Amino acid sequence: MSDKILIVDDEPSNRKILSQELTQKGYSVVAASDGREALRKVESSPPDLIILDYMMPDLSGLEVLTELRKRENDTPVVMITAYGTMERAVEAMKEGAYDFITRPFEPDHIALVVRKALEQQRLKRGVEILSEEVEERYRLVVGESAEMKASEAETVAMGMARRATHLMPQRFTKLNRQTMVIATASTGSAGKYHC
Repeated sequence: MSDKILIVDDEPSNRKILSQELTQKGYSVVAASDGREALRKVESSPPDLIILDYMMPDLSGLEVLTELRKRENDTPVVMITAYGTMERAVEAMKEGAYDFITRPFEPDHIALVVRKALEQQRLKRGVEILSEEVEERYRLVVGESAEMKASEAETVAMGMARRATHLMPQRFTKLNRQTMVIATASTGSAGKYHC
């Protein structure tokens, strides 16, 4: 299944050009002509990435971005504009934009930015899923003493280290195991060398 990209721009020609370029790259593309329509589309059918024009009537791209972040929506947003200034770029990045691109731009450049943003989002979600899995897997409900909590924290840390070791390429496995032995030894857990 291809990634879905929402293009938000009040200029029909800009929407059409971007839609064609990204569709040719294999993405599924939907479009919105203003900020309010974009917010409705995000709610009804969340995209994997949003390309958002900075300057739009009624609700600007920056206002749309701010509203998305208020709703705790972390969809990557690439801001585009023909009126780029350093202040606008900084403002957009502070609000959580992945990137800020000024027009005119090369089609290959926007495709690269889109690909990188989607890769970063996949990695972020993967880490979140792994963290939740580790937390659930190693949750201990056995006591409330300081010793029990310390033991639980050590067990979770070791589980995470073991899981991370299995996720890394084979050539790093030996190094990670040696690091785990050194880390275990340095915490004062003599005799608990788990490799």
